[in-house]
Amino acid sequence: MFKIFEILKKPLSVFSRSESGNVTIEAAVAFSLISLLLIGGADFSRLVMKQSQLEHIARAGTQYGLRGQTDALDLTAVVAAARNSIGVTDDSIEITAENVCRCPTSGNIGCYDTCADDSYPQMFLTVLVTTRVNYLFGYWGAPIQNLQASTVLRVR
Repeated sequence: MFKIFEILKKPLSVFSRSESGNVTIEAAVAFSLISLLLIGGADFSRLVMKQSQLEHIARAGTQYGLRGQTDALDLTAVVAAARNSIGVTDDSIEITAENVCRCPTSGNIGCYDTCADDSYPQMFLTVLVTTRVNYLFGYWGAPIQNLQASTVLRVR
């Protein structure tokens, strides 16, 4: 293994004697690294902003469900309220809403049914928002990000 270093020592010694061009090479390496950091920072900040937007959309949908039990059961209105919260016109953002009703003792039942003890079941409204975010530049080995945000509200 040490013979490889001895073989390469003589041809590489030419570069160690001359210092001309070192600043250019160092500047090229430094600018490349700085550019990579700036582009990566821009992509990361885009992902954070998009995640914040998704959380806002999901929160707006559940806030619509806070108006009352009938509003929480109208899932198309919940989705429309979430979509209209910030003027979402992007079709790549998928918004789904779901109602789950359950009795404390017997588990999930229909939202219009009553529990075994003649009480109303607990009703939950879940709003899930998902989207796919592409990077500004393709990074080798980096997957495309699927972002999602969800909120759960107990209506009754």
